Amino acid sequence: MLKERNQDEILEYFNEKINGDMAKFQLSRIYYMAKDEQENREKKNKLIEIAKIKRYEIIREVIIDEYNAVFETKDSKNEKMYTIVVINGSRSTSGYYTLEQGLVGWICEKQGYSDVAWHLFRMLDIKNKVD
Repeated sequence: MLKERNQDEILEYFNEKINGDMAKFQLSRIYYMAKDEQENREKKNKLIEIAKIKRYEIIREVIIDEYNAVFETKDSKNEKMYTIVVINGSRSTSGYYTLEQGLVGWICEKQGYSDVAWHLFRMLDIKNKVD
């Protein structure tokens, strides 16, 4: 795990990597790690755009793939918590209160059994409100 560093320390760190025996390999790894992070951010931004999260602050998120995600959000107007679900590239019309409900709801809706979700919440004792 890398520690926090200032700009000079970062430059010194990379100069050591560039001048070492494994320079090309290390630079390739750094490049592809940055590329993967950029692609992940782009996927997340697309999902946020699909979910129409504008006035909501994202508290927690579960990105399943580039077409599916669950966002636990807080409404900036009334401070209430809502969970927004994106399934197959579309925002779900079902409403959930917690991330746990959203995940169970996503599974049910993905399989075509959206009416089963609320029964599972009761069986699993998943509450409607965040404690």
